[in-house]
Amino acid sequence: MIRPTKRDGGMTTGAMISTLCFAAAALGLADAALEAEGARALALGACAIAAGAGALRFQIAAAAVWFRERG
Repeated sequence: MIRPTKRDGGMTTGAMISTLCFAAAALGLADAALEAEGARALALGACAIAAGAGALRFQIAAAAVWFRERG
């Protein structure tokens, strides 16, 4: 299963909330990374990328399935 779904085909409330939290965290971390310097900026940037990937986890999984089916 790629996406947690309800019987009607929509995302579950928990999946929507966690996606929104990942996206908000990614934006906050990216903003902090832009204001920081040196190693702290790199660490915050890496965390922002990871949180962004968490927000896009269902799309990433769908893309991985698409590539597996094509290859």
